[in-house]
Amino acid sequence: MYEFPPQFHVWRYIWNDRPLNLMLWERFMSLGLRTTDPEEADFFFIPALDRSCNNTRWDDTFAYITTHYAKYWNRRQGRDHLVTQPADWGRCEPYWYRPPAAPFMENVTVLHQWGLTVDRSAELGHKEFKACHKPNQDLVISGQSPEIFMSGVFKESVWHPERRAKPVVKTSLASMFGSLCAWNSNQEPPCPNKWYSLGVRGALWELLRGRPGFNIAKRVGNQGRGMAESEFCLSPTGAGWGKRGYMGAALGCIPVIISDHVAQAFEPFLDWNDFGVWIPESHMNETEAILRGFTPEQKAEKMRKLYCAARHFTYTSVYGNVFEGDDGRYDAIAMIVRILRARRDHPGVPDDRLAQVDQGFADFLACRSPAPPLPLAHTLTPARGNGSDGRGDGFPRRTVTTAAWVRSAQGWTHTPPAAGVAAASDAGAGAGVGAGGQQAVVARSGELTFSGPLCLHNAREIAYPVPGGLDPDSRSQVRAGYCLPGNMKRPGDFFPGGSVTCPPTGPITQCAVMV
Repeated sequence: MYEFPPQFHVWRYIWNDRPLNLMLWERFMSLGLRTTDPEEADFFFIPALDRSCNNTRWDDTFAYITTHYAKYWNRRQGRDHLVTQPADWGRCEPYWYRPPAAPFMENVTVLHQWGLTVDRSAELGHKEFKACHKPNQDLVISGQSPEIFMSGVFKESVWHPERRAKPVVKTSLASMFGSLCAWNSNQEPPCPNKWYSLGVRGALWELLRGRPGFNIAKRVGNQGRGMAESEFCLSPTGAGWGKRGYMGAALGCIPVIISDHVAQAFEPFLDWNDFGVWIPESHMNETEAILRGFTPEQKAEKMRKLYCAARHFTYTSVYGNVFEGDDGRYDAIAMIVRILRARRDHPGVPDDRLAQVDQGFADFLACRSPAPPLPLAHTLTPARGNGSDGRGDGFPRRTVTTAAWVRSAQGWTHTPPAAGVAAASDAGAGAGVGAGGQQAVVARSGELTFSGPLCLHNAREIAYPVPGGLDPDSRSQVRAGYCLPGNMKRPGDFFPGGSVTCPPTGPITQCAVMV
């Protein structure tokens, strides 16, 4: 991690609404991964940039690196340098690709949440919808924003420890909540633009609103509960990246992705069609038939795999546990580190083949469970042809689900009736699969070392007025068994290590480490 002058980080509002850079900065430090000898470094993390950074600051940062650390920048032309960009369009944010920063941005590895891999700007009428993600270079990681973590939404999860006494009952086949035509807008289709959500939200509203078994609404009182009580969660993108896929997964709702050429978090390491449903945009009209076509056994199998995937998407080692018995060893931070380590150990191997040549990495991706069986008859889509336009998206293959696959897999000669009422699940359709029995075990090389399950996630926003701890008034607001609260808007006074795996008043050396 480069040592920068304070104007590049601590003089700025470094804990803003999407604090990805600071989270990784703190966790990389507390995990014991940092070396003070750059000759030993596999990667160089730039702890200076966040969502609100302007173009001038980017230029200054890269100029400082090439002036003071030119040897290490030139070693691999910047490919081993990691930067974060949690904004809507990731690498395509307008202040990134203007001169003089643009040449530097071409080479760095970007950790972002927007995975668009082809230029759709002309089609959608928006200049930022270019090919923003570089497969085998960048990493699409799971979303991080206050709406996800700084709320009580995760208490509704089918896997939350409190669900042991009060299991979630699935009452809807599928749900979708939120704005349709623009961020924080109450407007209904037809939408004035084509680019928001790639047009998918508006189309699904018109297709499925009012259909039996579908809970489609712009605003609901408890979005988390509505998602947890649905078997499937329609998870369209938004102005750029969307959060519903990650929220739905963590809540125990099978995500449904309809976003051609948009890589999802940790793709291609994870196959979203394996634990979710990926429907091509050209098959959007078949959505209801597809979702009704899955058997209870197939949905239960997806739920079993979703329990593992959801842990990869969630930053539990930062915020606290939201899954029964979770100890954080498979969380999003560990996922990022393991991917980087696999790339380091197997240079030149494409991302989609890393798990084939690295059994330890494959075990990690599967949460050390036996390898899941291959899909029965999912459509295997080559790189040129993920959507209906024949454009390649940089991935050798991607599995999708269509109505034709449903008919083939179930042996039907026709599409099932579209208007039947979805069957409510009892504790249901795999809702409790994976809960319990996931206590900490002895770590193998390269995995997080913990002594037991994490404390529970606490969404309360309470600042730390006393260095190193809470004042007596704040302590009275902490529930037994829950993590000490953290203020998402804090100016940088998080407890040492920035993680629930560290003692709130103890040294960073007592944090969970990578071995």
